[in-house]
Amino acid sequence: IKLSHIVVTGLTGESGKTTVLQALIKRSGLKAILFKTKGGEKAITEGTVIPPYFKEKSDWQYVSSLLEATLKERLKFERSWIMEVCKGTSSLLEVRNKIDEKLANEKLNLLSRSVYVTLQEYFKLVLPQLQTATFSNVLELREGINIMDLEHYSDEIQSLVIRSVLETVLKEYKGVIVVVPEFWKFAHQKRGNPVKEVAEQFIRQGATKKNFL
Repeated sequence: IKLSHIVVTGLTGESGKTTVLQALIKRSGLKAILFKTKGGEKAITEGTVIPPYFKEKSDWQYVSSLLEATLKERLKFERSWIMEVCKGTSSLLEVRNKIDEKLANEKLNLLSRSVYVTLQEYFKLVLPQLQTATFSNVLELREGINIMDLEHYSDEIQSLVIRSVLETVLKEYKGVIVVVPEFWKFAHQKRGNPVKEVAEQFIRQGATKKNFL
């Protein structure tokens, strides 16, 4: 099988997806990074465990995709409110603080209040996990297979970590295979996810630097 971007599908526990991926990675001679995203899955265990890597962003596209992933539905009209609270921020905590400031305004109309309350509830779900988790702000890949264990994190936090890894590998590395299990979860066709846009960029641009998904 020629080294390229590849999708491996089959019945869990019966088709040998993990075995195929491990064989392809070994024969490629490249570094690889893979994510363990759920307990009980048959994961590649032969490799170096590295800490979850997260690089925070707060632009409106990023926050919109996060919100869609959390609510599991496509945003309809809320983007202008998201743009407003993301303007001039550098972290998700700053965005949350701007939402709180908006809600403190007694003259806020009912529609705006409804949208900001929804955003506030989202941040209540995600921010505590980000604040208590131990992330590395440097992505250091060893030779061979690097394993990042995310099974104790929610889907939203897993999405943030996978996006950070894809972005950094695409910009800073050559010759790296990134393996994303349960990919349907992170690149849903009908709604946004932080991974989705960057995965598409990775597929379009990565192969020129021998980076494969």
